[in-house]
Amino acid sequence: MSLLAGRYRTERVLATGGMGEVWLATDETLGREVAVKLLHADVARDKVFAARFREEARHLARISHPAIVAVYDFGEDDGDPYLVMEYVAGRTLAQLLRDEGPQAAGVVRDFLGQCADALGVAHAAGIVHRDIKPSNILVTADGHPKLTDFGIARMLTGSGLTRTGEVLGTPQYLSPEQAAGGAADARSDIYALALVGFEMLTGTRAFDRSTPVETALAQLNDPPPHLPPDTPEDLAMVIGSCLAKDPGRRPASAGMLSRLLAEVRLEPPTAPNPMPHAVTDPTPLPTPQPQVRHAQSSRPQLPAADVGLPHVAEHQARHHEVPPQSEPRASWRIPVLVSAVVLVALLVMIALGR
Repeated sequence: MSLLAGRYRTERVLATGGMGEVWLATDETLGREVAVKLLHADVARDKVFAARFREEARHLARISHPAIVAVYDFGEDDGDPYLVMEYVAGRTLAQLLRDEGPQAAGVVRDFLGQCADALGVAHAAGIVHRDIKPSNILVTADGHPKLTDFGIARMLTGSGLTRTGEVLGTPQYLSPEQAAGGAADARSDIYALALVGFEMLTGTRAFDRSTPVETALAQLNDPPPHLPPDTPEDLAMVIGSCLAKDPGRRPASAGMLSRLLAEVRLEPPTAPNPMPHAVTDPTPLPTPQPQVRHAQSSRPQLPAADVGLPHVAEHQARHHEVPPQSEPRASWRIPVLVSAVVLVALLVMIALGR
């Protein structure tokens, strides 16, 4: 153990990443556990990454939300920068999914809704995370998310810290616009969060090819795989809209996504309501039978025309409506004609007999 800045006593490594390590430490001034992030020595010497690290501290200090890890302090110790954050007792979402596998639809809806709400706060402050993924989401002991590692976040107005041509993020959660080398915005975070939701529902990544380049190309060109058939339709529709390749077709903001998720109903998907079979030959249709509605289905009954059948009313008019009085006319005409013919024949015979 060592004492950092004369205040934070480091105890053990919690996580290691490309930029540095996160340590569990005790704040001896306030007597509480904290998480301390330290840059690797080679990264700390890089002026660009060191500046990005300072930006992270400033960014996170500006926002406060229950689903975002809070920043307590920032400084340097013997020239090495450090960031002191809220310590979250628990595990990352990546660890949870490895341990438990796919999650229930209700859990996914609520979890994504809290993340979307937190991203809405960050985006309102001008911050894009740019690297939303399960390993950057902590899960508290009671199952609530905490977004962390805004280390590659960047102000929407631009900080100039990203090197020319540099693509930041993880290929499996990279938005198409990022994969193409374009700028990330709030809708890029929405895309990545939907990929997290896909993984929570399925236990697998939506886009995970053999190489990072192939994975990035899949983000650009390939449609997302189908969700499990038991995924509630409302939830599948929301996630599908967030995975649109065109950012303009995704929810316009994380706040809107949060509201959409709050409205998601968790009824299991049902088969379409029974409809008459489509007719492919010109023979008359049978008289339509009353349509049966499933008691558990919440979807409105579609009119027959919506599934390619003739409208029921038109069909009835064409095949089943008979003009009134048509049957009575047919019932007396034939007997009268027969009687007239017999009468004429009798008259002819009488005339000949005379």
